[in-house]
Amino acid sequence: MGPINIGIPIFVKSMGWSGSTYGGYESGFGVGTVVGGILVSILRGFRGKFLWLGVLGAMMGVAMAGIGFVHVSWGGIALMGVMGIAVSVVNIPFITYIQTIVPSDKLGRTMSLLTLMSVGLVTVSYTASWFVLQQHQISAQGLLLGCGIAVAVLFGALYLFRDFRQVESHPLWKVKTSESMGNVAL
Repeated sequence: MGPINIGIPIFVKSMGWSGSTYGGYESGFGVGTVVGGILVSILRGFRGKFLWLGVLGAMMGVAMAGIGFVHVSWGGIALMGVMGIAVSVVNIPFITYIQTIVPSDKLGRTMSLLTLMSVGLVTVSYTASWFVLQQHQISAQGLLLGCGIAVAVLFGALYLFRDFRQVESHPLWKVKTSESMGNVAL
């Protein structure tokens, strides 16, 4: 989130665009997250389609990398929408999966740790992005490009792990999937 929330305002300013253009970028992301949430709901939580999460996460990285190279505001807003969709489509099923397979007596600790990592690392990302940009070591475009490529590569690398490729074969996930499919038919 650091490259997005720190890099994009600087990029928008460097293009000579107004604060309302930055608001458009943020709105594009917000609309994308809502659309992504609706897609997850329509597609039943992505059950049976988890292998697509790596592709969608990589797509999020590619969109981030491309934002700094789009020199018309509507193109950047559209890429932010794509990122928003990908964020929802990756995060919602992932959290559902974690809450399904973790034993109930460990769920609170697991979710606390997950929240600490995501919220705590956001501040590190903000600080690192600010520091790199403040030192003029890299431009906002370069920051978005580098971090977008890193996100795309890391999500793509998930396919190297057999556990990811077989993620939906977890016994607790299979049971819950069967139960939810049975309830829909009733």
